[in-house]
Amino acid sequence: CSYADLEAADCVFVIGANPAAAHPVLFGRLLEARRTRGAKLVVADPRITETARSADLHLALRPGSDLYLLTALLGVMLRDALIDSDYIAAHTQGFAAVAAQALALPLAEAARVTGLAAGDIERAARLFARSPATLSLWCQGLNQSSHGSDNSAALIHLHLATGQIGR
Repeated sequence: CSYADLEAADCVFVIGANPAAAHPVLFGRLLEARRTRGAKLVVADPRITETARSADLHLALRPGSDLYLLTALLGVMLRDALIDSDYIAAHTQGFAAVAAQALALPLAEAARVTGLAAGDIERAARLFARSPATLSLWCQGLNQSSHGSDNSAALIHLHLATGQIGR
């Protein structure tokens, strides 16, 4: 993405990255967007980093549980009708299978595996889905694992399910 994308985002979801340490210019712009426009910051990171300390919601999930978190976020979005059905119909294929997988994961089980409170998972799903423009920032912490491709696909599913593409 570009800095212009960041400056247009109302919610930024960071996973597998620490922009404060690795991308300080971008992080400064993110903090400015929060200060001037009230952009929300959700950070999924087991560590308490400067990025995590700056978040509106820090999801300190257990290492290796990203896929459970991302699947649970989609499950909440489906359960609470926070998806964009028109966008899904026009721009996706096979969404019913993805939705079935997400709905098959009980929120309580995702909370147990991730070590997060179910309410925090729900809050993150609502911030992501209800935002007029959500931007995800991720780095090697998401895709450098034995299930990194699955993690990346699950993050993309959230954007597709909510029509958060090109906003």
